[in-house]
Amino acid sequence: MSQSVTLICTTLPIVRMTLAQKPLIVGRSSQCDVVLNDPTVSRRHARVTRTGEFVIIEDLGSSNGTFVGPERVRKADARHGDLVRFGQVEFEVVAADSFDGSGKDTIRPTPALLAGITPEAELSEAQRRVFEMLFTECTEKEIAQRLGLSRHTVHNHVKVIFRIFNVHSRTELLAAALRSKKAGRTKPGK
Repeated sequence: MSQSVTLICTTLPIVRMTLAQKPLIVGRSSQCDVVLNDPTVSRRHARVTRTGEFVIIEDLGSSNGTFVGPERVRKADARHGDLVRFGQVEFEVVAADSFDGSGKDTIRPTPALLAGITPEAELSEAQRRVFEMLFTECTEKEIAQRLGLSRHTVHNHVKVIFRIFNVHSRTELLAAALRSKKAGRTKPGK
């Protein structure tokens, strides 16, 4: 099983950095490897380097700081589940492993990524697990294989989830979930 490390923006989970062996420069400048167009991010804010399952975060003299957890750092290690912040833009370090030999990386959502967006009271345990997998790149067939469910059961859970959030696609679900999280709600539409 191949192992990789990805940083996923917690405020917008579709923004992600998958780390290879080459260090990435994060900043506001178009010359950076990862451009974060946010006023709290410096032009050349930080260097992010993968070393095995860990990530080395190194501040490059930014104005608003680089943080691992709550601590401002000049250079620090981060691992799966750690929160890393460049200015006010926060990412979560997520380990990804190869799924079913397809070569497709499957991101395992973590509590910080999904905090505040799962309508717990309205979903069964099985539906909640399908809900979490909808934020990965897995197809419904792959979700069924991963969770040990039939494709039809997964499809029915997806229909219920879409009905609860009043959406018709994963893209709309992501947008609704992010609006819900930003507003601090756990139930959609309130």
